[in-house]
Amino acid sequence: MGTRIAVGAVALVAVVGVGVSSPAASSGLVRLSSTSRVHCRAPETVGLSLDKAVKRLRHAGCRVGAIRRHVSSVRRENRVLRQHLPAGERRAGGAKVGLLVGKGPRQLLPEPGPIVPRRLPPYIAYDWYDAGTNASEARLVAPDGSDSRTAQFGASPSWSPDATEILSIVGCPFIWAAGPDGSDGHVLFPPGASLGPGGCVDNVEQPHWSPDGRAIVFTWWPDVPHPIYIENADGSDLHPVPNTEGGQDASFSPDGRWIIFDKPDQQTGVWSHVYAIRVDGTGRRRLTNWSGEGASWSPDGTRIIYACATHPEADSQLADPGDDVAPHAVCVISNRHPMPRTLYVNPKQAVTDPTWNADGSKILITIREQIALLSPSGGTPVMITHPPGSASAPDW
Repeated sequence: MGTRIAVGAVALVAVVGVGVSSPAASSGLVRLSSTSRVHCRAPETVGLSLDKAVKRLRHAGCRVGAIRRHVSSVRRENRVLRQHLPAGERRAGGAKVGLLVGKGPRQLLPEPGPIVPRRLPPYIAYDWYDAGTNASEARLVAPDGSDSRTAQFGASPSWSPDATEILSIVGCPFIWAAGPDGSDGHVLFPPGASLGPGGCVDNVEQPHWSPDGRAIVFTWWPDVPHPIYIENADGSDLHPVPNTEGGQDASFSPDGRWIIFDKPDQQTGVWSHVYAIRVDGTGRRRLTNWSGEGASWSPDGTRIIYACATHPEADSQLADPGDDVAPHAVCVISNRHPMPRTLYVNPKQAVTDPTWNADGSKILITIREQIALLSPSGGTPVMITHPPGSASAPDW
């Protein structure tokens, strides 16, 4: 009996000795086993980058399950938005934890195609009106506010891409193209018409050139609801753009493949939204959630600005359509920042007519019925025109 106990003790000592001296005992595998990591206790991964989340899951005895991507803000791109096993819950070792990861903002604006640069005109063109005398005229002014002069063109001026002609509304009305001094003037719409009562048409507004100068886009209201029209600059191929009924203030994208326009909200009939659509009438998409009008595409095709309304208490919060707030701000959207950001807010004055200049270095706006220049990054506008008289519809 004593012999068996002694032998057993020796055997026990031998086993323990082997366990202590065995190289395997000091390996990572044996240490993992010795800590009894037979469970996966889900760690918190929300907000972490995907790489850090994977490392944390493995350290907790878990494995990465299915990874799905979802639209997110720029800041949350490639970061965990949600995990499918709540933090702190236990599962068997090696259990999979699925992750929902941000993929960045959705593509709000169409990707721009090849762009032909526009030439920067030497003057800003705009409309001028004096309520006291009921006088109105077209004017030019230098970008620094000097050298203001009367010009020989009509309302709603639009510089040609090469800065040699100005498109405008004249007469009763016509769409007229001419040099800034009125030279070489000719009617573009109605096609084949000449100045005079016999060629008059009703409700022609807001003409704009295409980037290559070969076509124009404008609003014409021969019927209701009215579509937006495109016509070649030589007067040929006049046609409506499908799916633009009720649209207004249309202009081309810098690559000439799309047009943007605004349209009153169907529910309120007052608030407008900004839309983009291909020139053939396909692919229409709404770009704004709340108020938006008078949109203008940046020359590089990456941003769109427009007049918007905001809550007076929060400059970055767009107003609800039920609020009676007139546009008094300039908003900008892009694919990197699809949620509107305000570049300028004036809660006491209407802010309208935001327009990029030809090289994208400045934004023109109408504030307090006068023309001002705004930096593309925002800030304080610099007034260019001054009373008496009201100024509007600038183009540069």
